[in-house]
Amino acid sequence: MLISDSLPFVRASVSRAGRCEIMRVWEFVCKWVPLQGRRLNPEDWRFKAEAAKHLSETIEGISSPTSISAKWGKQFDNPPEWVPLLLEKEDILRDIQRRVEQDHPKYQLIPEKQELISVWDFACKWVPLQGRRLNPGDWGFKAEAAKHLSETIGGISSPTSISAKWSKDFSKTPRWVPLLLNKEDALRDICQRVRNSGTPSSTP
Repeated sequence: MLISDSLPFVRASVSRAGRCEIMRVWEFVCKWVPLQGRRLNPEDWRFKAEAAKHLSETIEGISSPTSISAKWGKQFDNPPEWVPLLLEKEDILRDIQRRVEQDHPKYQLIPEKQELISVWDFACKWVPLQGRRLNPGDWGFKAEAAKHLSETIGGISSPTSISAKWSKDFSKTPRWVPLLLNKEDALRDICQRVRNSGTPSSTP
């Protein structure tokens, strides 16, 4: 089934994803926590605790609700550097999914649970599609992959650091890296579907 009526919104969201913006954590929770089951608003006394729980679930337990409440600041304005970048991608994916569900309630464009893509698989999938078109067996592939990964995670780790510390097949990464790349992978897949077919397909 084609979601042609959602296409303008999806295209705008994909364009936003391509700008590599970041999202304030407080902005994210003020937008999404009220849409959860308890429907708390930022003025409610339980809001911050519920927001910390929601953030912990969103980042798959990398930080606990207690740690988030204690260490990220009053309005979560001091998170780890990678968090706003990940939340921006999560926000775009949720916006797209909500819009698709409004138009087609029985269809889901983005699976609720996705197996995390390995960093090596991400690089093997996307680096050959870049300008130099290197493949995994080519000389220079790993250096190009490290550069691409560094750009994808907003420069939080340099290409040199990635090549030196993430192991030969990028299997020794910080825990947040596969989670962030999984969201990036989902966004790029949607982008390709929009570009290749003019309309992304939803999944029954």
